[in-house]
Amino acid sequence: MPNRNSQFFLLSQSLVGDGWLSPNCYSNHFDDPENEPGVYLIVAADNQTFKKGAVAYVGMSHKLAQRLAGHPVKTLVEKSGLWPMVWFKRFPKHALRKVEREYIQKFDPPLNVMGKKPKAIAL
Repeated sequence: MPNRNSQFFLLSQSLVGDGWLSPNCYSNHFDDPENEPGVYLIVAADNQTFKKGAVAYVGMSHKLAQRLAGHPVKTLVEKSGLWPMVWFKRFPKHALRKVEREYIQKFDPPLNVMGKKPKAIAL
């Protein structure tokens, strides 16, 4: 479990404070995404110490549960030796693109690559 000053803990607390939920059982803010509209984050975390973590990808979907099941970015994060933790927030369909764009600008995730070269996941 990360200590209260670790990068991963602080990121998680920031997400919780912003209303994000997670289907991962290690979150105290657990919820299952239904097939409903929302924005999601895939956070890459150091799965040995859980001290480091960063938002690796921001996406949106009209059907969150369906989109997150077997998401290719989760597999990519796992292959890099990190743990992919999923977070999501429900939004109405008409707001998805705008909200997704805002979070991409906020986090500058390395695996959102439209129009640019992918970056390595750095923790």
